[in-house]
Amino acid sequence: MSNGDDFGGGVKFTIPSPPPIAELLTDKLLALYPFGTVPYEPPDGSGRQREATDCHAVEVRGDAEDSKTYVDLGRVPVPWDQPRRELSKANPEAPWVLGTIVKRDVAYFLNPPRPSDLRRAQIALSDFLADRRAAREAAAAQAAKAAQDTAKAPAKAAGARKRSSAR
Repeated sequence: MSNGDDFGGGVKFTIPSPPPIAELLTDKLLALYPFGTVPYEPPDGSGRQREATDCHAVEVRGDAEDSKTYVDLGRVPVPWDQPRRELSKANPEAPWVLGTIVKRDVAYFLNPPRPSDLRRAQIALSDFLADRRAAREAAAAQAAKAAQDTAKAPAKAAGARKRSSAR
């Protein structure tokens, strides 16, 4: 944690350290989309790097209408051997891997979902994908408007110069 960092303007912030990856990912129903590997340095301070599977993680929550059905955890490394083997089974027809990462003794495992979790996971992942699509469309519309405004700016400036020189 960083205490009292001044980022300008005389305002100081306390910035919490991110949670360890195990704390972020274990004992939660997750939909994981693996897409490559990244170097990973375990938090044990050994300084030795190993390889981790780079994933987009979505935590599946309840399907109640009054709450969000998922939490987007973003890009996360999955460094544990057995979960990585399970993630390697993803394919273009089924790119998401669903399960719960649990710790047993010193090892981590990716357990399959319970049958009762499947509908909840389907709803959460559908909501997540729809929200991402809507966000991409909104960003594209905003970028197109900004480009259009930028293209209009020189024309407006030229028109203003023309009117001022005509006086």
